[in-house]
Amino acid sequence: PEPDALRWLAAEAERLAVKDAAPKPLLQGRDLIALGRKPGPAFGPVLAAAYEAQLDGTIRTRDDAIAWAANN
Repeated sequence: PEPDALRWLAAEAERLAVKDAAPKPLLQGRDLIALGRKPGPAFGPVLAAAYEAQLDGTIRTRDDAIAWAANN
């Protein structure tokens, strides 16, 4: 049987409609700008790759994401 806290958390996730929601991207365009990159179409692939790395667990924090972007 599930502990009461886990049951409550599952119910809250359902109520807030976040049960199956994807996480928000940790890396954003403003982070790339802060790294000295010029805004433009090249941001899209970098942000997409960073988000994929986030979903894979390679990037776990915003600091991880910024470090990843600085090296990619």
